[in-house]
Amino acid sequence: EFSKSIVAAADEVCVRAETDTKVQSFSLSEFNTAAAKKLTDLSDAKQVECLVLRDHDRAVNGFCILFCDTTPVRQLQDIGATLIGSYYEIYRKAKPGFVGRLLIAYRQAVRQRKLINIGLPILLAALLLMLPVPLKVKTNCTVQPETKRYISAPYEGRLEEVLVEPGDVVRKGDVLARMDARDIRWQLGVVEADYNQARRQWDAAMAPGSRDTSAAQIASFEMERLELKRNLLQDRIMNLDIKSPADGVVISGDPKKLEGARLTMGQTLAEVGPLDENMFELEIPDSDISYVNPGDVVRIKLHSMPGKTLTGSLDLIHPRAEQRGDKNVFIGDVRIDAAIDMENLRPGMKGTARITGPKCRLGWNLFHKSWEQVLFRIGW
Repeated sequence: EFSKSIVAAADEVCVRAETDTKVQSFSLSEFNTAAAKKLTDLSDAKQVECLVLRDHDRAVNGFCILFCDTTPVRQLQDIGATLIGSYYEIYRKAKPGFVGRLLIAYRQAVRQRKLINIGLPILLAALLLMLPVPLKVKTNCTVQPETKRYISAPYEGRLEEVLVEPGDVVRKGDVLARMDARDIRWQLGVVEADYNQARRQWDAAMAPGSRDTSAAQIASFEMERLELKRNLLQDRIMNLDIKSPADGVVISGDPKKLEGARLTMGQTLAEVGPLDENMFELEIPDSDISYVNPGDVVRIKLHSMPGKTLTGSLDLIHPRAEQRGDKNVFIGDVRIDAAIDMENLRPGMKGTARITGPKCRLGWNLFHKSWEQVLFRIGW
């Protein structure tokens, strides 16, 4: 009822303010209307004043009803009405309309959206980089036979004939090559002649009437030396054939190119190894050696078998680093599962291997090498 009385009184005030543009404030007790009297009675105030809120053009912007216990100073009422009216007009004009409110709401949504679009991916990326994942160490690998035997020249001499080529299957005791016996026979003839001469010298020194003990002893020593050399040459003639020490395949070397050449003692002609017993030789970079251990799982892909992944375990890491090309690496031996068909593997096949190391944060896995390089550059 009080609110209805205020609205009814405001209607009456509005009519008077529009008809009299000079009026700035007045008392509702001046109105002899039912609405004004009712509002005064309901308010329990000694004085009910009304301020007409006008702008500088004297246009009515609103009303302000004051319930006072004392009679306010009329001059202050007029000043207050003018100031409040002007400020209200500024506020009304500054307040955006429907379109303005839509633009403001749109800008706020865009700002919130930007925050989400920028902050959410950063948060997700940070959480992703914190995930623990196994460290993967990538290395080069080569198929090697588990056991291999080197075929070398047994002594210095000329190679007469080669009977095998790379890839030939050989058995233990098969003749792979044959040394030339002509030089040996010539040397044996010289030794035989020297031996006969030494024998005659010994006989002359031991003849009755001209016994020379010292000369006989020298001749005896020379005969012993020539006897040993003759036995050595005879043994070489008996073993001109170079034989395979084990069953396997000729996996490296091309002895045909050495046919007719003079070999030095111990010069390698070829390598023989089994095809069904192969292993993988990994070249582990020295920068990653601290992250791998024997027993780690290794997955291998060969260039000759791109669609197949071989799985094995790291059996051994050689304690000494080696220089391979321009890299310093540690050699690791890997034996693949026995269930894998070994017939398609050939020594010398190359590929890549990934060693599964300990679990680390994804961010560390991605950036630890760069960080280590920075520390190395600055001298830490």
